[in-house]
Amino acid sequence: MNNLKTILVITGLILYISSCSQRQNPSVSELLNNKSQQVSIMTYIANNHQMMTNMLSHMTDNGHAMQMMMQNGPMMQGVMNMAEKDSISGQSMMNMMMQQQGMMNMMMSKIMQNPEMIKTMMNMISQNPGMMKMMQEKSMMGGKGMMH
Repeated sequence: MNNLKTILVITGLILYISSCSQRQNPSVSELLNNKSQQVSIMTYIANNHQMMTNMLSHMTDNGHAMQMMMQNGPMMQGVMNMAEKDSISGQSMMNMMMQQQGMMNMMMSKIMQNPEMIKTMMNMISQNPGMMKMMQEKSMMGGKGMMH
């Protein structure tokens, strides 16, 4: 009888402890509704190279995200400045745009409307001579120079 009580008590304790340790995971929307958790998540993604690479991939695959980025002039200028200072980033950006003709056309249109961006683009081209040839081959500039 004592053994049965001991087994029941131990079984009860095990069940109680296991039920306490099982925490329900909140849904993504529940996590992101909390502003401080949202900021923490975004900061974590921005500071983690692999996560940021994945995020950028998702953003470039999303038409709405691409449109928002393209319409944000200061952000576009920042991207151009980053690409100008870092030839690897610039080349990576060009490769990404080569795969998405619509995005490239929209970006070239935006660049042509902004003299500062034209200057930045010219500097990038002067540092990467193959870039002009590649752009002409892909008809991004209508087979013409930057200032036609």
